[in-house]
Amino acid sequence: MSDSRIDSGRVAARLAFLLVLGLWIGAMVYFAAVAAPAAFAALADQPGLPGRQLAGSVVRIALGTLNQSGVAMAVVALVLLFLSEPNVRNRSTAVLAVLVIVLGVLSFVAHGVVSARLDVLRTAMGVIDEVAVDDPRRLEFGRLHGVSVLLLAVQILVAVGVFVTSGWRWLRPVRD
Repeated sequence: MSDSRIDSGRVAARLAFLLVLGLWIGAMVYFAAVAAPAAFAALADQPGLPGRQLAGSVVRIALGTLNQSGVAMAVVALVLLFLSEPNVRNRSTAVLAVLVIVLGVLSFVAHGVVSARLDVLRTAMGVIDEVAVDDPRRLEFGRLHGVSVLLLAVQILVAVGVFVTSGWRWLRPVRD
């Protein structure tokens, strides 16, 4: 005879984990697909204003908030994962935990290292569009911008992988 009792605490923790991860994924996708492009579309070609510079400032603030939230969400997700799967010796739980930690580290690096360096370069250059395209600072800025975009893309892919894997594992029907 199988034990068909439902551990409502674990179920709630699993749903909360999926909700946190889903919100995080949604925020990252929204930022990349809507918020950043919209800021540049609205501000880039404003006559008499450094529109791209203003758009970059808006995007920088939004990305900073997203990255800081990512660190916090990783901590919350990790706690919820351990409430969902108290057996941390389970290999799949350990892999999910490591991936959640990786997500938090990527958010921290994106904010604390890459964005911090971009801010230093932005301050040193003033209005970026007025700096020669072959200026080493502008080249470094372009390279770091690419790293920032790559970090966000990797975070989205890893988070989607964790979401799908854990959702599949927890929500599929149990077969006797």
